[in-house]
Amino acid sequence: MDWGKLAIRALRNHYAKEVRPHAEAVGIPRAEILKAAHRALEREFDRAWPASQEEKPERIRVSDSRRDA
Repeated sequence: MDWGKLAIRALRNHYAKEVRPHAEAVGIPRAEILKAAHRALEREFDRAWPASQEEKPERIRVSDSRRDA
């Protein structure tokens, strides 16, 4: 399993255990929380592999159906 899949799994686990109950309590839509989390993961990816590096791995895209899991 590559680092991207592990990062997505960790993000989903964190969302399910920590973020979702608080978001639902204050009325933030689930889709908005997942979009923000995915953007944060992309920012971390870009920061970890600056554009100057030659061997930047391809960014993993999560389909809409997987974001709702």
